[in-house]
Amino acid sequence: MNTSEPLVLGTRCELLSASAPSSTVVAAAASGLRARLRRFGHVAFVGPVPSLPAGEWVGVRLEQPLGRGDGTLAGVRYFDAPPLHAAFVRRERLRISPEGSDASDTSTGPAHGRKSDTERELRTDELALRFWRRFAEEEADVRAQLAAFVEQRQEPTGAVAPTSGTLSADALLDALVLRVSAMREEAAAAAGAFLSPYDVRQTQNIVAKLLELVEATRSTFAPRKKFMFRARAKKSAAATGTGTGTQSTDENKDATNRKDDSPEQDASTTPNQPPQATQQPPADLDELVHANLRDQVIIVDQQNFASNPSQRRDLSFSQLTNCVVFVGVDTSAIRCDALTNCVVLTGPVWGSVWLENCHACEFVVASRQLRVHQSSTTSFHLRIGSHPIIEDCRGLAFGPYRLQYTGLDEQLAKIGLLADTGLWSRVLDFKWHRAQQSPNWSVRDPKMPLPPVPAQLEGLLTLT
Repeated sequence: MNTSEPLVLGTRCELLSASAPSSTVVAAAASGLRARLRRFGHVAFVGPVPSLPAGEWVGVRLEQPLGRGDGTLAGVRYFDAPPLHAAFVRRERLRISPEGSDASDTSTGPAHGRKSDTERELRTDELALRFWRRFAEEEADVRAQLAAFVEQRQEPTGAVAPTSGTLSADALLDALVLRVSAMREEAAAAAGAFLSPYDVRQTQNIVAKLLELVEATRSTFAPRKKFMFRARAKKSAAATGTGTGTQSTDENKDATNRKDDSPEQDASTTPNQPPQATQQPPADLDELVHANLRDQVIIVDQQNFASNPSQRRDLSFSQLTNCVVFVGVDTSAIRCDALTNCVVLTGPVWGSVWLENCHACEFVVASRQLRVHQSSTTSFHLRIGSHPIIEDCRGLAFGPYRLQYTGLDEQLAKIGLLADTGLWSRVLDFKWHRAQQSPNWSVRDPKMPLPPVPAQLEGLLTLT
């Protein structure tokens, strides 16, 4: 319509949605406009709305329940309307409609003298019905895959599945998590267009139950391997030249057994360990744990994997404060728990990086997957093969991978992460169920300085 003409309250109009600028579409969606539907109503308000972007807004009292409000925004009532009968739009999104025009008319213009089933716009109930059909089919398929997985793992032949089978199972469950996340995203988009508040709550409950079911299945049939404390883990931390006071006993034991670092001798340094633990494969015993450390620089390299330097290992870092960790080798998985004011720099991780209770930290990580739980005020610089997933977090910032060291490109090429995928900026927040951007994470300002490289790591790596 002509934006220079004054709008008269009570004027009948149609809300347009096909050719508006994208920025206006976003603002209108946030204020209650439903997409892809023909909406007729009467002008009920003209003026600025402080809770919306600056400029003039037009409040429309709709003739059908195709809006999302009652004329109230941010606690301020601008006009009276029944629930779901109000929308706020820009003036250019209106077309003055003759009083005699039919709100149910779905023709595309004057050139069309009859309705066309292929061209008419879908109404709210039809859109909701189609959404629920797809959503229910996806839910049923996820549950069916979980049931088939459980049935297979319960079979006698599956009870002794090899390690490769366990990894495949873990990958399958991670894929189901991503599918459920896609369901959540679709529901969030539908909530901003045509789902009722009741339907929105139903989708949130279904998504939450599916995620709980996947994680319960994982913990029962495909648990992540437990990390084992070893004297060698403490020796690695001591090798950086710090923390020699409380670990002298373990270091002396490890020095005595240095010439013969067999699994049996490692078991002998832990008298409370059950005798059958000596029958476990050496790979399990080569998992490294660094825990209860403060103000240390921890370097993990091939020397930490003396039994088989060519085989990747799992790492665990727990209860660290003011520490810098550098992992210069490719690993299979990394878990961090209760880290405060730490910097973690890693090469390729073939599996997942799992973080819990990490605060005021900085992670520079290349991995296939990242899960962050109950963490805050932490920055991530990622080269990643899937969407980062966060849950119960706040104040997280994400940016591209910034680490360089000799041999890194070859390692990244092996894992398929030599090129930046851009997925670091497409974070999934499992506790945010709205169409708008989650307030719990943001893109890190590239002008912000990177953490300083400690003297022990100078010459080994650079942060660019």
